[in-house]
Amino acid sequence: VEGIIKAIYEAKKSKSIVLVCNELMSSTRLALSEGCIDMIIATPLTKMAQAVVETFTHALSQKQVLPQPALQLTVELHVAENL
Repeated sequence: VEGIIKAIYEAKKSKSIVLVCNELMSSTRLALSEGCIDMIIATPLTKMAQAVVETFTHALSQKQVLPQPALQLTVELHVAENL
């Protein structure tokens, strides 16, 4: 992502290119606030990791793997106005 952001800045194209990135990090947050990135889609990694650990723990304690219901995750959409 950093390479794409750098190329857009160098080409002075931040107003003519729509850029949507994955995950809110310091570099993407800065580019979003400066108008280089239009939106960031963030995955709730902590919630997903907790679900994986719980599933594995349950499977190991039961000595069998049973089908698990689908994990419903919400994503966070970040735009410059909601930083």
